[in-house]
Amino acid sequence: MNILIMARDYKPLTGGIAEYTHRLALELHRSGDRVRVLSQTRPDAEEFDAAVPFSVMRANFSRYGEWGPIALIPRQNALRRAFLYSRPDVVICNSLGREGQACRRFCRMHSIPFVLFTYGREITRLQHFIQAHERPRYTHVMGYILRHANAVVTISRYTRDCLLELHVDPGRIALVPPGIDPDDRTPPAGLTRFALPADPAAPVLLTVARLVERKGVDTVLAALPDIVRHAPDLVYVIAGEGPAAEELAAQAQVLGIERHVLFTGRVSEGEKSALLDRANIFIMPNRRPADGDVEGFGIVFLEAGLHGKPVIGGASGGAVDAIDHGVTGLLIQPDAPDALRDAVITLLDAPDLAARMGAAGARRAREEFAWIRSGALLRARLLQLTGTEGE
Repeated sequence: MNILIMARDYKPLTGGIAEYTHRLALELHRSGDRVRVLSQTRPDAEEFDAAVPFSVMRANFSRYGEWGPIALIPRQNALRRAFLYSRPDVVICNSLGREGQACRRFCRMHSIPFVLFTYGREITRLQHFIQAHERPRYTHVMGYILRHANAVVTISRYTRDCLLELHVDPGRIALVPPGIDPDDRTPPAGLTRFALPADPAAPVLLTVARLVERKGVDTVLAALPDIVRHAPDLVYVIAGEGPAAEELAAQAQVLGIERHVLFTGRVSEGEKSALLDRANIFIMPNRRPADGDVEGFGIVFLEAGLHGKPVIGGASGGAVDAIDHGVTGLLIQPDAPDALRDAVITLLDAPDLAARMGAAGARRAREEFAWIRSGALLRARLLQLTGTEGE
């Protein structure tokens, strides 16, 4: 197959959408398909683009803004140029927005199957606007794109159910979860810049996340006074940056637990790997705030599992797919500090249980969530759409 992927978010940009799109593009390429990615111009992209084994074209999608009357023009022009180079059998778009609108129009004009990737927040935001009777033109256009894509690829059972609530034909929905590469673990880096406990027996809780409301870090902080009374030498490491960082630091100070909390800021992949090795429990009690922001899956739970760590997450969004409750970790009700406290203390007091959960998490990550499996699921749907099933 000749496959054109229009990607608003694409590496070297960091983030789950860019990573998901890139890894699936790699798997399609490894399966023998001819892949071309069309993405937003970035000043740091040249070196990355030269290293990937398929063609990457860049264009300034936002030349005329995001939602103005002529915002579609640069996207449509870029699609036309890419079409001349690749003559695709199918077009994939990783954005429900102007890129999705441009791809839908283009594919209809050329009678090419159109596949849309969806992740979580854009779907729940659309639901929020519909329920609040806000932005009627936006909701009409985005709903139309969703319902008229030849296939809508999504990452969890939760996001699939959200699509069904938006009246997307269930036969057009393909569940393709994010994956991991078990053989591509970043070697751990040194942690000397962090004030971690000198005693290797001191317990460490770890969150690696962008510091926004949906990650539930404030719930962990609210539970921490009770937890440190039970484990006085415990440290909670919060790795990441984001708009909630100052508010969370202030919360820790008000609670009088700042000496038990370590904010690292942004960490490298090597530092993240080392922190996961050092942690006793990975914790992220994700929630769905009022604005519809949601954890579409939670790949970081699988990464923690790959390091043999038990995980605690919120029973919200796609985390219920990422965590096998009672097997690889524990799911708690969001915004419930007492439930979180009990879950942490249970795992701290039962190291054999924690070790079994960590081992089960590593096994499940390797066996059920390898990128090669996700790529095969996507490719099977593309072959169906292009009428080349069985290739």
